[in-house]
Amino acid sequence: MNDFNFDDEIPEEFNSQEMEEHLRRYRKLAGEGGIQREASPEMLELLTQYCIEKLKFADALEFADALIAFTPYSSDAWMWKAISLVQLGRAEESIESFDKSLSINPFDVQVQVAKAMALEQCKRTDDALAIYNFVLEMFPTNEDALFGKALLCEKTEQYKEAISLLKYLLHSEHFGKEALAELAYCYDSSGDYEKALEMYQKSIDANPFDETVWFNRGVVLCHLEQYYQAIENFEYAIALKETFAVAWFNMANANASLGRFQEAIQGYETAAKYKFNDSQLWHNLGSAHEELGNIEKAILNFTKAIEIDSNAFDSHFSRGACYDSIGNYTLALENYDAALAIKTENADVWYAKGDALYNVGQQQESLNCYRTALSLAPKDVECWHDYGLTLLELGIIDDAGEAFRHIIELMPDWYQGYYSLAKVMAVSGKLDLAAELLVDAFVKKPLVELNFKLEFILILDTNLMGELMEKINELKKQ
Repeated sequence: MNDFNFDDEIPEEFNSQEMEEHLRRYRKLAGEGGIQREASPEMLELLTQYCIEKLKFADALEFADALIAFTPYSSDAWMWKAISLVQLGRAEESIESFDKSLSINPFDVQVQVAKAMALEQCKRTDDALAIYNFVLEMFPTNEDALFGKALLCEKTEQYKEAISLLKYLLHSEHFGKEALAELAYCYDSSGDYEKALEMYQKSIDANPFDETVWFNRGVVLCHLEQYYQAIENFEYAIALKETFAVAWFNMANANASLGRFQEAIQGYETAAKYKFNDSQLWHNLGSAHEELGNIEKAILNFTKAIEIDSNAFDSHFSRGACYDSIGNYTLALENYDAALAIKTENADVWYAKGDALYNVGQQQESLNCYRTALSLAPKDVECWHDYGLTLLELGIIDDAGEAFRHIIELMPDWYQGYYSLAKVMAVSGKLDLAAELLVDAFVKKPLVELNFKLEFILILDTNLMGELMEKINELKKQ
C-alpha cells in the first residue's frame, strides 16, 4: 500500500472548479502573508483535504500549518500535516506530527495506520509492526490494519503470515482485488508458483485490464520455464500499456531463453527506448548479440552495462570473452582481471584467463590460473585437459599424466582423457600403454582414428610410429 487512503471526501457543495478558485485565492494570500488574517479554519480544513485529494502536497502542508495555528488541538490538522510530509518525502519529519495527532486522539485507527506506514518508509519495521498489532488488539477486523500488516510481512519476507492475512481480506469490498494480487505475489516469492498462477488468474478474471497482473503472471511462467506462455502474458501487458518497459525487458529475456535472439534484441532495444536504462538490460542485449556472432555490438553493449555499473561482474567477464574470441588477448586479460577484482573466487574467469595467457605465450603463468580454477572447480574436465596439455607442452610429463588420469576418473566415457594420456605414454616410451589408451579412445569416438596419425607423428619418429601402429592393430584383432 503506497498511498494513504482515507474516507474523508470534499463536500459536494464544492466542485473542483470552485475549489481551484479558492486554492488560487488562498495561495495568493499565503504569498502575501495574509492567510492568517483572511482565512477561516473551515476553509483551511477544506483546502487541506482538497489538496491532499488532488496530490498537491506542498499546498496541503502550507494550509495544514495555517490550520494548526488556528486550531492547535485538532488531531485532523496534525494528521493532514503528517500525511503531506510523508508524500513530500519527509517521512522522518512526519512522525512528530503523527504523534501530535495521537496525543489528542490516541485511538484514531486511521492515524495509527498512517503512522505505521510512515515508519515503514523510515525502515522502522519493528515499530510499524507494533502499531499494527496494537490496532488489531483493539479492532481485530480492521481492514486497514490487516492489509498494512500483510504488506509489512510481505516486505520482510514473512510470507506465511502475509498469506494468512491476505486470505482473510479476499472478500473485502475495499481490499479484495489488491489482496488477490498481493497474495499471488506472496506465493510467487515463496516459490509456490502453481498457486501464484492460480491467484494471478483470479486477479485477471476480476480485472482483465490491469497490465501489472498480466506482467506478474508472465514472470511466474518464466520461473516455471514456460516461456511461450510467459511471452503471451507480457504481450497482453504491453497491449494494455505500450510503454511498459520492464515488460519489454522480461519478454526479451523469455525470447532469449528460447534461443530467439533476434526477437530478444528487439525487445531489449524497445525497453531502452522507453527509458529502461539498467545495467542488466545492456548486458543481456550484449549477450544476445554475442550469441548471433555480432561481437562488436556485443562489446559495445557490455561496455554500456559497465558504464552504468562498474561492478558488473558478468559484463566484464563477457566483454573479456568477446575480445578473446577475436584474438585481442590483451583487452581480454584486462577484462578478466577486472572481473576477478570483483569476484576473486570464480573458476570460469580463472580458466578463461589461463587460456588467454596461454595464447599470448605465457604458458607458465597460465598454469597458475588453471590451478586456481581447478581448486575452485575440481570436477571441470575441460580445464583439467587444458592444464594437462600445457604441462605436456612444457615437458612436465608426470604432472600431465596425472591430469589426464584425473579426467578419466571424472569422466570415463570421454574419449579425450584416454587420447591425451596416450600422448604422455608415447612421449614416455610406453608404447604398449599408449596403444591400449588409443584403442579405448577409438571405441569411444571412432572418428578420432582417422586423424590421430597426424598428431602422433609430431611426437614420435617414424620407427616408433610404425611400432605403435603394429601394437594398435594387434589389439584391434583381439
